[in-house]
Amino acid sequence: MRIGVVSDIHLGAKDALDRFARTEAAEQNLMATLNDLEREVDRIVLLGDIFETLRGVVPGTRAEELKKGLAAYPDIARRILEDPRYTYIFGNHDYVARDVLRAPEFYSVEVHGRRVLFFHGHQADWISKGEARLSRIALWGSGMLERAGIGVTQWVDHHRVSSQNTTKISAIEARALAIGRAMGADIVVNGHTHRAIRHDTSDQIYLNCGTCLCGHRELVVLDLAADRYEVRRLDGEPLAEPEAQENLQVA
Repeated sequence: MRIGVVSDIHLGAKDALDRFARTEAAEQNLMATLNDLEREVDRIVLLGDIFETLRGVVPGTRAEELKKGLAAYPDIARRILEDPRYTYIFGNHDYVARDVLRAPEFYSVEVHGRRVLFFHGHQADWISKGEARLSRIALWGSGMLERAGIGVTQWVDHHRVSSQNTTKISAIEARALAIGRAMGADIVVNGHTHRAIRHDTSDQIYLNCGTCLCGHRELVVLDLAADRYEVRRLDGEPLAEPEAQENLQVA
């Protein structure tokens, strides 16, 4: 079984606030990436923050923003709604997909005695996990600033997207591994941080599929039968080779 994983696309309504549509040829490149994955793998996991639903004009319109995004990107919508090869897991920016599309929070598979656990990763982030009201208010406020001509989100995206190319594990990644360990997972696959990376500990593997924002095309490909797990960066700087990590203890 081969699985491709993509996350953090932040599709909007193809308006001035659509974080994804800002980049020239972004949609064409994304569709080419998905088409290539469909030829290579058996299943594709969309690992959260596929849509941006937190920056509507009026707070509390997340469901409407999700529907606008689905309408603006019909090829993506068709895959999510009709193609059984796709599994859509919600993230903190498209949390409402849990209710509108019945998207799960976790997805797992087990092959040859190794369990792989997929979840967006905001569960390990103190700012974004749960209801995250302050985070949602801040994101809505950033949308209002952009409507006023202040490109705060655009600046953040271009400076944050996979800006760290390091093998040092972060606190969020360590907490994600702890969540995986508690759920019996040998391999944890996240998005959320926009940081495409791999870590190997003494008893687990951590993979982050990065983002497809701002011209980046990053993803994870797992070949479970061959026991091979790959983080790919199709645009931007190549990934550093993973270094062995000591066993992590997270309080």
